[in-house]
Amino acid sequence: MADRGGGGGMGAVGSGGAGQASAGAATGATGDSGGGGPVNPASLPAGDPLLIGLIVEHFRRDCLADVDTKPAYQNLRQKVDNFVSTHLDKQEWNPTMKKNQLRNGLRQSVVQICLTPFES
Repeated sequence: MADRGGGGGMGAVGSGGAGQASAGAATGATGDSGGGGPVNPASLPAGDPLLIGLIVEHFRRDCLADVDTKPAYQNLRQKVDNFVSTHLDKQEWNPTMKKNQLRNGLRQSVVQICLTPFES
């Protein structure tokens, strides 16, 4: 029996491939028939893990495509990008820096900003 891809949870927004179905399953991995062509979702029985994975992957792509076009998302993304760039510019680089320490410092800065009341 062929591996049907079904591991893992949802990836980060924009990660481009870590969903319930593997990227290979969503783009044409073979099923039990071994024919080498794309899987026809209509040929899969209801509840089949591969079918569920294909549906989830399709839904995820549709949602991300829709969100990417929203001005509120674009504005938030720009603010986050600017915040991260500013935070990293303030860090003095040295070869012994640990990535996890840098990430934790950024995470704490974001939490601090989020806990600060908005000024009107």
